Amino acid sequence: MAEPSRSRRCSWCASGLILVTGGASAAEPNQSFVRRPWRKGVTQAPAPAAPEAADSASSAEPLAVDPGFARQGFFTRLALGSGVFLAGSGSAADSRSFLGLPVSFEAFFGGTPSAHVSVGAGYARDAVGRLSSKDQKVDGDEPRLADTSFYLEQLAGFLELYPDRSSPYYGLATLGLGTLNVRRRGDELELPLFHWLDHLAGADPSGVILTLGGGYETWLDERWALGVSGRLLAALLTSSEVEPGTDVTVIMPSLLLTLSYH
Repeated sequence: MAEPSRSRRCSWCASGLILVTGGASAAEPNQSFVRRPWRKGVTQAPAPAAPEAADSASSAEPLAVDPGFARQGFFTRLALGSGVFLAGSGSAADSRSFLGLPVSFEAFFGGTPSAHVSVGAGYARDAVGRLSSKDQKVDGDEPRLADTSFYLEQLAGFLELYPDRSSPYYGLATLGLGTLNVRRRGDELELPLFHWLDHLAGADPSGVILTLGGGYETWLDERWALGVSGRLLAALLTSSEVEPGTDVTVIMPSLLLTLSYH
């Protein structure tokens, strides 16, 4: 058999060289991607998601919820606590001071015209025991208080202010009329509030009572909140038991636990 010509063999060699080099060139990008990941431009950017998929993904995400609870509608607050009862009476020449331990109760009802304000009215009672007194001049008229209690009762309007609808903090103010009823062991039982008008028109010290304070609430659910409040009560009272009338001033700081409904 005749040997192929040199030109034909060169043609075969060229064809084989083209195939070999072509295969290497085709495989090199993949090898670069695998073996040279630090090279820029090798990794392709992911294809953008279809609009339908993006919409479904966004709809599956939970909606943001306001962590606070709105104060709205009917409002009520009950409070119970204690503090220090400080009072004074008499003249500058012969004054008398009182010290006692109160048990304080409040019940206020009203409405919330906005997320920042609650207004209404209510009843407050401070039962003061463990009383002691001190006279500036010891002249034999000092009272005996071992079997005596004071009851400071008032009907008052109230105002509460909130920084914003979700704030747990609030400020409060009340203004009302009240009496300081003196009770001794063995006196006939009187239900709270039922004899308030009789004491207001009688000889017991009566007059204007103002309180200022603030508090903090923790929401139990959408309507109920448990909290703590501090208040400072100031009362300017006058007694008609003797002539001329005797003025009685009361200062009472207190700390109370509160239960509110909005």
